[in-house]
Amino acid sequence: MNIVAVPNWSISNRLDILHSCKVLLDKKGLQIHSIESDIDHNRTVTAFSGNIDHVFSAMQELSELMIPEIDLRNHKGVHPRIGALDVCPFITEDNQFSHLLSGKINAFSEWLTKQFNLPIFLYELSSNKELVSQLPELRKGGFEHMLHKSLYPDFGPELAHPKWGASIIGQRKDLVAMNILYGHSNHLHVQSAVKELSRQIRQNRETGVENFAGVRSLFFWLDSRKLAQISVNITQPENTNLDMLIDFCNDFTAKHCLQYRGSELIGTIRKEYISSKYLWINEEQVCFSPEETMNYQVV
Repeated sequence: MNIVAVPNWSISNRLDILHSCKVLLDKKGLQIHSIESDIDHNRTVTAFSGNIDHVFSAMQELSELMIPEIDLRNHKGVHPRIGALDVCPFITEDNQFSHLLSGKINAFSEWLTKQFNLPIFLYELSSNKELVSQLPELRKGGFEHMLHKSLYPDFGPELAHPKWGASIIGQRKDLVAMNILYGHSNHLHVQSAVKELSRQIRQNRETGVENFAGVRSLFFWLDSRKLAQISVNITQPENTNLDMLIDFCNDFTAKHCLQYRGSELIGTIRKEYISSKYLWINEEQVCFSPEETMNYQVV
């Protein structure tokens, strides 16, 4: 049974750590889909797939490699975060194996708790339904907001770790995550326009506009690049036309005279979701593809 893991780590700009991560995953015989680090987000997204036992073995070794290098007391970045291992989704190729994955997730959560004294929250398909409402509030407030507060995790202590916070882990369905970038000589103008674009996307989703079901968006300002970023998660990719969504964003921003500066795929994507005029081929592979085909990135 093969699965995909997409752990998000609250660390960036450490080429030595990224190299060690790649070496570790290669030794495990896993397919590396991406290892992406961003200075403004101060975040590293790793995505890899393979045999379920090898993936969870790698997750333990990656945690031992990455978590001790992180101290959230000194961590600054535009992306909301609550933990050193902030969030870690697992995706199966076939939902009939969900029960097996569930057991592995629980065992890994127990291991994390014992190894690092972390509160672990299960989410998405792994979630305790009674605790789901707590997660948006935790994410909104971030690491600093939850310190010294009583938590109600699925595993581990009721207080966040003073350096490493808490982690959100679970099985989720496929999604497509991408960032779209815009620029303008007037930085306040581009920030205002892209914030409004993010609000419009959320409004379209909430009011049931076609092609926006399950589309989530956030605005970020990337100071190192002087660009505005709309970060989009497409949680129902089977019902969303990617080209129509990007065209909507470009049409909206064109009215504000913004320059489109490209887009980027984050993590992995299934082959059936990649048909788009905005996509190009690079050397990374698509997850769960029966063929030796190349991954597609948004440009």
